[in-house]
Amino acid sequence: GLWAASTSDAAVTTALSTGRAFAVHAGRWPGGEIDLLVDGTVPMGGVSVGGAGTRQLAIAATALPAGSSVQVVSGPVDYTGAVDPGTTVVSTLAAAAFAQGPVTVPVSASASRFYRAQVVSSAGVLLGSGNPVWLLRESPPVPVPPGRRY
Repeated sequence: GLWAASTSDAAVTTALSTGRAFAVHAGRWPGGEIDLLVDGTVPMGGVSVGGAGTRQLAIAATALPAGSSVQVVSGPVDYTGAVDPGTTVVSTLAAAAFAQGPVTVPVSASASRFYRAQVVSSAGVLLGSGNPVWLLRESPPVPVPPGRRY
């Protein structure tokens, strides 16, 4: 899925280039959607350079299956291209927590890290995942693409 203003080519291209995309298993999470927003300004797919050592990550997830949970996954920003930079689940939220809308959790930004949200079934099966947000302490060695820097 994409968070785009419309289905026009321009809107879809913008959503893709800015990282406003998520993936769900349509058969196991029908109608599922997931989104992130840091401090009310940095959307899913975005990169923030600098800022406070603790940030507020708002997670929106809709049509969550009964018994599922939303996991917040984090890892260090790795400029070497390693396949697994050492991700960990830093928070797990029950589906019921999203009944009234987005849920906000504090996340550490004292070191450069990325955060993404994923949904797992009660059996631990991955149902969907969103793109990450990157919270960097300093400018990266390669410039952040236009439309992603906040």
